[in-house]
This record gives sequence, structure tokens and C-alpha cells, in this order.
Amino acid sequence: AVVSTQSTWGQKTAINQSKQSYRHLKFILKTLSTRMESLGFTFPEMEDNYTVSYSQDQGGMEVLYDITNIFLDAVIGGNFFPDGFLTEEKFPDLESVSSNFPTEVMDNLQPILMANIPILVCIVLGILLAVVSLIYGFIFCCCCRAKTRLRMTMGSRS
Repeated sequence: AVVSTQSTWGQKTAINQSKQSYRHLKFILKTLSTRMESLGFTFPEMEDNYTVSYSQDQGGMEVLYDITNIFLDAVIGGNFFPDGFLTEEKFPDLESVSSNFPTEVMDNLQPILMANIPILVCIVLGILLAVVSLIYGFIFCCCCRAKTRLRMTMGSRS
């Protein structure tokens, strides 16, 4: 009976802390919202499919912006996490995200990796390009130094 009383007390304490955290977060958001509105700022209306658009004239950079957007849409086309991963049942509040997120990621590692294959390929190719550039630079410098020394020794003999 003592064990169940302690676990019930622990659960009540956790619930009370969660409620206090929620009230504190709500107060912060309300204060922030009031300050933003006094400055003329407002929070955007959040929807499930929130997209950012930019309608200014981009001038000569428009082609570069379009190429960048095409690449990013191909690489980051979908969600970072598989469907059904971030649900209110798994993560009902902010505290559960910090405590359950690492275990949920490890349990669903393969679907997460499968959802992010294009990003992983870009990361691997970027690292590979950096390593190849470094190796090429060392080889180029060594060959130029050897060629310069050869010219200097051949020039001094003539």
C-alpha cells in the first residue's frame, strides 16, 4: 500500500508540475503576444500546411532562386518524420517530448532514415566532395612544388 501511495503522490506531483509549466508557458505567450501587438506585430495564423511565399521582384537573381528552390524541394520534399510519428497521443505536452523523443526516434530509426534519404545523400556527397577537394589540393601543391624545384635545379645547371 505504501508503494502505490508513493507512486500516486509522484504522479500527482508530476501532473501538478506539468500544469504549472503549462500555466507558465501560457503566461509567457500571453505577455509576448501583448508586447508584439503593442509594437504592431501579430502572430501568423498557423495551419496544417503552412507555406512561406515571397512575391518581391527578384531581378537577376530569380534564376538562381528558382534553381535553389527546385533543389530544396527535391531534397526536402516531404516531412522529416514518417506519418503518425508526431501525434498528440505520443507527445501530449512539451515535457513528454523531452523525455520520450529519444526513445521514439530509436524505435522508429529505420522509417526516419527512409524518409530522409535525399538529405542523407546530400550530406554524404558534401563530405565526400570536401575530402576529395582536400586530397586534390595536397596533391596539386606537392606536384607544383616538385615541378618548381625541378625547374630551379635545371635552371641552375644551364
